[in-house]
Amino acid sequence: MLTLRKLLRACFANAALIYLIASFSVVPALLQMRAENQQFLEDAPRTPTLLENLLLLLAQFIFVLPVILAAFNGIAWWALRTGKKSARVWALAASLSLLLTGIGLWSLDLYLNSRFPTGHPPLFAWIIGGHLVVGIAGIIAFFPGGSALTDLHPTRIAGDGTHKYLDTIGIILQVGATVWLMNIYSRWAYEQRLPFSHGLEPWAQWFVVISLATLLHESGHALIGIALGMKLRAFVVGPFQFRVIEGRWKFAFRPTQLLAFSGAAGLVPLDPNESRWNEVAVIAAGPFVNLLTGGVAAALAYSAVGAPWQPFWEYFALFATVSVVAGVVNLIPLRPEGLYSDGARILQILRGGPLYDYQHAARIAQSGSVSRTRPKDFDIAAIERTSAHFTSGEIGLLLRLWATEYYLDRGELAQARVAFAQAEEIFENSASNVLAGLHSCMVVNAALTRRDAEATRIYWAAMQTKPIESLDTNYLQAKCAFHWSEHRLELALEAWNACMQKLAELPDVGGCNYDRDCHARLREIIEASETQANFEYPELSSHHGPLTSALPVDDK
Repeated sequence: MLTLRKLLRACFANAALIYLIASFSVVPALLQMRAENQQFLEDAPRTPTLLENLLLLLAQFIFVLPVILAAFNGIAWWALRTGKKSARVWALAASLSLLLTGIGLWSLDLYLNSRFPTGHPPLFAWIIGGHLVVGIAGIIAFFPGGSALTDLHPTRIAGDGTHKYLDTIGIILQVGATVWLMNIYSRWAYEQRLPFSHGLEPWAQWFVVISLATLLHESGHALIGIALGMKLRAFVVGPFQFRVIEGRWKFAFRPTQLLAFSGAAGLVPLDPNESRWNEVAVIAAGPFVNLLTGGVAAALAYSAVGAPWQPFWEYFALFATVSVVAGVVNLIPLRPEGLYSDGARILQILRGGPLYDYQHAARIAQSGSVSRTRPKDFDIAAIERTSAHFTSGEIGLLLRLWATEYYLDRGELAQARVAFAQAEEIFENSASNVLAGLHSCMVVNAALTRRDAEATRIYWAAMQTKPIESLDTNYLQAKCAFHWSEHRLELALEAWNACMQKLAELPDVGGCNYDRDCHARLREIIEASETQANFEYPELSSHHGPLTSALPVDDK
């Protein structure tokens, strides 16, 4: 249900934008119609009947409808995004407004097709269907009470260079600039007698243009990063997501991102001491590509009169509008939907501080999936500096787990125990908000650092409350550790062998090699338990480490 609500939130945002654009066209027409109606009433030889007055009011209401729909859907999106108490009410109001609009359009379509049969599919079939589907789905999704309306965004970090009011200004600027530029090129095209698209083609234009602009933006990040010697580990354009998982590229299609029109290019450095200016260049490449391609598209649209590409002038004009606006707004320090804009990330790099240290440590930790980097290569100084600032939450937990893995990979067991004890304190206060992947880290590290059977069982029980997306090596290693903690050694060996088969197929990169060393250490623990009645344990071997490196969720 949460996935459906996220998709509906995106639908509300897109509906608000579409009807807002429509409002700019119908409001002047409404004012003109009111003046004409007033003049008609004054010149009428008799007093209009009640039915005639109702019909005049109905005609005016139809012109006001886009404004009402834009308001309902916009407020619903904003309330869901910010977690307002009134979010459920506004979501239901927006869903009901779309459902009623769909029913009205459907009735009008049936009437027109009965009076003017053409033998073609029903008029506005996709538009009507979209209204009906979103309206019904919204009522079903938001009517039940007592459950989370949407996922929680991470708390805004002090000193990250963004502000909630700046986010609002950014949204207003993006929508306002888009509508303003569309109005300019539409008037120019009308004067030049250029053809306009009709029917479903404008919808296709928006989808194609935004998808292409996102693809070029993320390609700009990726190409510059690769040229500077970095490695690509994730490439996302809307619902199409390519990621390196367990050392191999994997593709996933996520329908909840179909209307989000967002993207990401996950680049990681091969050199832990990568220049900050290289990072700035990679981030700035995305908006630069948008501005460059937007300028080229604007030139093609302006020169389309009488040119071979005249039939496509609208695509070029819309692409220029979307790309230029996206390029400019993306350079403003913003944090929409919990993700930082390119401008915010550039500002954080130039300013330095704890947030930059965390992002730097995260990129090094992620690089193990595509390079020879292991936890012993982490920047422990940056991790410890940042840990003093982030003392709670997922970031705080990740930092302590990275420190644990750093010391374990170096065979420094005493320091690893201290780091893991700090991770346990944070986990105790934030377990409900921690993903299953980090739960598995807690399970295995409890076994590796202290051979603490009770803690291993507790963390395994907490992990079972989370949805398990796949039975990957992380899960199998945690399962192995859990059976060991229960002294069910045959089951522990069975899980160990299943995990070993998967590890043997993984590529020769730092993260996977680290996992294999970790797995060898788990085998030592199981074999030691077979010959010892108690759970006393020897010191950790210097060449073995813990579970696979804990990685943050966000690739952007």
